[in-house]
Amino acid sequence: MKKILPLLLTAFATQMVSAQQLSNTTFDDEWVDCYPWESGAAVSSPRSTQPEGWCISNVSNTALPIVGEEVTPGADGTGKAVKLTNVKASIGDNTAPAYITLGTAWATAETKMMSVRNADGGVFGGVAFSYHPDAVRLTYKHDISAGDENMSVVAYLWKGTWTQASVPSNTAVGILGWGSATKVYMTDRIHNILGKDHLTGGDVTKTDDAELVASVEYYSNTAVSSWTTQEFPLEYKSDATPQKLNIVIASNGLFDDRSTIKSGNSVTIDDVELVYWHALSALSYEGETLNFSEDVTDYELPSAYDEAKLSYTVKGRAATATTSFDEETDLLTIRVEGEDIEANPESFTEYRIQFGAGGQAKLDVDWNWNAATRYFLNTTVENAFVLTSGDTSLFSFSSSNEDVAKLENGKLIVGSQAGVAIITVSCAGSSKWNAREEQYEVQAVAAGHVPFDLTQDLYNAAKGETSGTQAWDANGGIRLGNNSEIFSWSNRFYVMKITGLPDKLSFKYGSSNGASSRQYAIYESADGENFTEIWRDNRGSGLDNNLYSSGDIQLRPDTRFIKFFYYGNCAAYYREVKVTELVKFESDTDEIVMNETESTASFTFTHANARTGFITVTTPQGITVDVPEFVGGLDIYAEQPLTVSYDPYECDVEDDIIISDGVQEKKVHVVARVEDPTEIKDLKDLKDSKDLNVYNLAGQRIQKMQKGINIVGGKKVLR
Repeated sequence: MKKILPLLLTAFATQMVSAQQLSNTTFDDEWVDCYPWESGAAVSSPRSTQPEGWCISNVSNTALPIVGEEVTPGADGTGKAVKLTNVKASIGDNTAPAYITLGTAWATAETKMMSVRNADGGVFGGVAFSYHPDAVRLTYKHDISAGDENMSVVAYLWKGTWTQASVPSNTAVGILGWGSATKVYMTDRIHNILGKDHLTGGDVTKTDDAELVASVEYYSNTAVSSWTTQEFPLEYKSDATPQKLNIVIASNGLFDDRSTIKSGNSVTIDDVELVYWHALSALSYEGETLNFSEDVTDYELPSAYDEAKLSYTVKGRAATATTSFDEETDLLTIRVEGEDIEANPESFTEYRIQFGAGGQAKLDVDWNWNAATRYFLNTTVENAFVLTSGDTSLFSFSSSNEDVAKLENGKLIVGSQAGVAIITVSCAGSSKWNAREEQYEVQAVAAGHVPFDLTQDLYNAAKGETSGTQAWDANGGIRLGNNSEIFSWSNRFYVMKITGLPDKLSFKYGSSNGASSRQYAIYESADGENFTEIWRDNRGSGLDNNLYSSGDIQLRPDTRFIKFFYYGNCAAYYREVKVTELVKFESDTDEIVMNETESTASFTFTHANARTGFITVTTPQGITVDVPEFVGGLDIYAEQPLTVSYDPYECDVEDDIIISDGVQEKKVHVVARVEDPTEIKDLKDLKDSKDLNVYNLAGQRIQKMQKGINIVGGKKVLR
């Protein structure tokens, strides 16, 4: 009897149910007006825009240009990103630093004519936050074409409050004398929290519980021309629960001297994320060697499991780990969950130790091969290989010709080259699992060639003559025999088993020099036993060495076997055996009826068309059909489910879904109607509607009917 024994080994309390991630970290959400902060409040006129939830270091002084802007596309080729560029002022010799923050950006200076003194700035504040991320992850580009300069990534979590007095808070312009900046009390200034020197401001006080919990400061003067993703681990300085978080990203050294700022240097950023680790940094079992590695999740030990001998270390500031032991299989599982598991269900890693592996009999690995033998070119088969028992780390896959077909992550990928590929699936085996190897043949054919099985009957078998060899040509056709394999004065039958229903076929044929006589014939059969001749050619004797074409040969509807026959002292070959027409449309229903309570239905559409690689579907108004994607041509008689949807607001529909391959069409009749005429009615069915009061769905009376649904005479009416 199976018994599971759970054991909580390491646990950290979850602080509260709230977002462990930040909002608008991809910058793809709304951008809002940027109102710079000065003199203790936001100014009345906006300066450009910024991502909602973030603050860019634009200032209200129009002499300082805009330093932050929206750019597209983002790092993944879509969406938006933020470009931060240091920009020189239009007057004077000052350069505005560009940065973005979760807090509030501010700047100050006092001027007299063209002179500037007491220039300062930075950020204060942040967002409420009580989780324990392990790192900040950022995707960015860094341009330092204007000269060597640092970019900055600074993040910090803290609790309590710092307050600084007499901090200048605006740009004070003077003409005949120096301007005098307004001084304010500033809370949670970045310099105070991180213990940096400050140029301006008075005394700093803090609450009794004020404490820096974690921080990271990263500076780099290396140019990065293409999108690069990097993690910046946080260093925790306290076990306290944080209350606030701020992130600052700058195109300059955030705490460097202002004279080092280079106009024109920029940093472009996207996808700012908080990372929560969920792994083990150490794992051991007393008396045994595990050879632990963080990214290796499966281990085997010959001994029996003893809980007291197990020890490990969790990687992740607030990650949790639990263990469970299956007594029936002797499998121990250690599950490590990141603190963000509620918001991110994939934030976990499982480590497994198989105990008793050395003393147990080995098990057979088992898998399913779900792929057929033949496919059209450029086809992908999902779940071609499915492991039902065993260890995936022991497997390897190879192909004799990857241009024809290969196996990747359980998918069979048929390439653009016709031919045969042998897929080899190998299990190396281990102390628990037996080794195993299997090979699977995959034939790839070009659209226009018939998949078939080819056999050979030897007419003169008594002479001990050897069989000719089937081969594929470059286009996926067949070659029957060649000069070195077919002997003089031999009669040969080649039988091709057709797996589709061709209407016509054609082929080319020829012979070598010196043939005194030769005959070619084709027979057809429905059962492979009773053959009827349908075509013959006798070119006579002589030296011609020509290549001939059979032209189109009509076949009966029930033909499944074709027999090729030739006779003579020659080497003959047949190639480019093609179906010139192969079309069939069938469906499991000829009519679909839907109503307001059942607005979807489906039917299976069967087709056979080796000449085309697509079908088209035309639907009546109000009806939509989910058409499958066909890659590399349509397989013969492949069944494709089509899902039909009907919007009841479109009211009654009676029409045909038309399915076409560009040559022929198949129709499926569709009837879709509203069964309850009092629920939704068409305008044309409501008599005297001009004399009835009209209301919208909110119950407000309106002068005339609007486009969409209206209430007329107590009934819903669609206009």
